[in-house]
Amino acid sequence: MHIIERKPQARLLQSAVTNAELQSAPGATHQGSSLSSARGIVLIGGIILLFLLLAVGVLYWIQSERYPVVVTIGVPDRGAPEDPLGKRAGPLVPVNPEMLHVSSIALGNPRLTIDGTRLAEGDWLVLSTHLGSASVRCIQIDDGIVRFRHGGEMLSAKLHVVEKAGH
Repeated sequence: MHIIERKPQARLLQSAVTNAELQSAPGATHQGSSLSSARGIVLIGGIILLFLLLAVGVLYWIQSERYPVVVTIGVPDRGAPEDPLGKRAGPLVPVNPEMLHVSSIALGNPRLTIDGTRLAEGDWLVLSTHLGSASVRCIQIDDGIVRFRHGGEMLSAKLHVVEKAGH
């Protein structure tokens, strides 16, 4: 048996400073490691910020596709009658729902209500009050209730059932 012993080859370049001297030098390794850790923290923070901005952009896009904003402008009714008192100057005469007495409602086509006058949806009713005349527009007729518009206010008048006395 032959034992062959290998010798480590000599290095071509060796440092003049040993590892022990390098580690004991004040601030030599700490400054380099703190600088590289700061760069790492900035890099990780930048990546997290990029992902957050991407996530917010995707959520915004999803919401805009899910709930699109639709702006419509209603075309005025050309055949609709105008307010009979609309050209009158002066303040708007106040009206309350107690002034509107609905005596019957027909839910056919067209829906009609009779309040001393036969009205359909879209018709105007002129009321005489102690402050003057006021006009209301019949907007909607439902079972037991009629909705009127007076200026910017919505008024709801309920059906009044009148019982005959004497029987």
